[in-house]
Formats: sequence, C-alpha cells, structure tokens
Amino acid sequence: MNKLGWDAVDILIVTGDAYVDHPAFGAALIGRLPAARGFHVGIVAQPRWSGSDDAARLGRPRLFAAVTAGALDSMLAHYTAFRKKRSDDAYTPGGHAGARPNRAVIVYTNLVRRAFRGLPVVIGGLEASMRRVSHYDFRSDKVRRSILLDGRAGLLLYGMAERAVLELARRLSEALRIEAIQRPVLSLPRDIAGTAFVGVEANVPVNAPVVRLPSHDEILADPKKLMAATLLLEQWAHDGAAWATQSAGDRIVVLTPPAAPLSTEELDALYALPFARAAHPCGRARLALPYCAR
Repeated sequence: MNKLGWDAVDILIVTGDAYVDHPAFGAALIGRLPAARGFHVGIVAQPRWSGSDDAARLGRPRLFAAVTAGALDSMLAHYTAFRKKRSDDAYTPGGHAGARPNRAVIVYTNLVRRAFRGLPVVIGGLEASMRRVSHYDFRSDKVRRSILLDGRAGLLLYGMAERAVLELARRLSEALRIEAIQRPVLSLPRDIAGTAFVGVEANVPVNAPVVRLPSHDEILADPKKLMAATLLLEQWAHDGAAWATQSAGDRIVVLTPPAAPLSTEELDALYALPFARAAHPCGRARLALPYCAR
C-alpha cells in the first residue's frame, strides 16, 4: 500500500485459502475485477482467529469487507466423509492443516465486525452459497439455518459473484461520494441480483414473482421437507426470474433472482487480467501464512 501510495483500501477480502494470484482462486478473481475498474483491493489470507489483528492489518476499508472460506467448505477441508480429522489442507502452504477455523465464514465475519465497527460485511464463496438457506450439516448431523443468521453478515453473494461485487462497489462508492463525509454509515442495497439478506417480505418488489421455501421451523419439525425445499430452490435457480424467501422463527431470509452469467467477451476480459499466476512469496517459502505475515 505504501508503494502504491494508498492510504486505505476500498474493499477488503478475507479468505481461508492461501493467496494464489490465479483465476482458479475465487479471492484472486474477485479481487482483480474491481481492481481493474480503479478500486483499491486488499486481501488478507488465512488470518489468525485468536484476535482481530490479522484481519485489521490493512486498515479499515472505505467501502466494505468481503469474507470467504475459500475454495472448499471449511468443514469439508477439515473432516473426511467418516468425520475423521484430515491431516493436510491442499489450499495451505506446505499442505499444513489447521490454518483456517471450522465454519470459517462465521468466524471471519465476526473477526471483521469486531475490528471495524459499523463496516458493511458481505460473505460469498462456496461455503456461504451452499448454506444460504436451511441445510444439512454433516459434521453435527443437524439441519442448520441460513449462514446469514449465524454469521450476521449484511449481505450474501451466492454463485458467481462478479457482477454483484462490481455493482456493490459502484453503489457504495457513489453513496460515499454523495455523503461527502469521511465515514458515513453505508447501507447495503437490497436489490442486486445474486444476493441474499435478512429482511422482510416488503423487500420483494410489488408484483414480482416470489417462491416461498418451507420455513426452517417446518423443516425441523419434518426433516423430509428439507428435500422439498432443496428441490424447490434448485428449480428456482434454474428458472432465474423470481425472488425467494424462507422464514426462520420471526426472521426472513430474502434471495434476489440469480445474476445473469457473464458473456464470452466478459469472461475473456476477466481471465485476461494481469494475474501473476503464482503463489504469494510466503506460500512459495512453504511457511504457514499467519506466521509469515508477522
């Protein structure tokens, strides 16, 4: 940041993977895209979760922080199908296990919220996308509610998040410019395609088609309804035009329609960005990144 003359980043990405600047890694891909549009992006890879110092290493971002567990669900990264602890992690330098916490999205989100009070925090990646509504958790052998309710993030970006990240950055940057003060309270938008949030039925536009999934409480009472909810969600995603909601107690998770896929030209431009296509120097040294970061 000093070499680039930045006094702050616009977007902070926290990831459970080691940092590899290659388009096969979600944090690198999502980081390079807004950077190509002029936004300052910082990435913190595999921060220690005993405190928030690592998460806060690059300072408070101007716009928002984005959290991902990485290329795998963190529970899958830690445990086999027989619930045995894995001895290695392919997405950590040297293959060392234990560089990310269980339920990494929830843990990292809380780290960021403690480090930067009032900062908008969004979550995404595989772990968040697969857990955006009620889901079966293999490790605990229980049906868990939406990760939005447990992690308390402001917004969830599900699926391929390129369009959503750019739109979110653009809107918050415009809001910051209009406010013209140093640290306004930025509100996250509730209408970007490919997102989910905890809201109310009134967040669904009037006359918009809406799919209402079986509630979390109904699924707990009759686990067979989890399959009905899963099939309904799958059909909703393929149709791609309606909103969706699911209640859990007195709270409602609202899902906007899925984002449109990128065109061939957009994909070509994305993958042609100046990726180093190499691991961070700490990774090349085969050191655990949290210690290398010291």
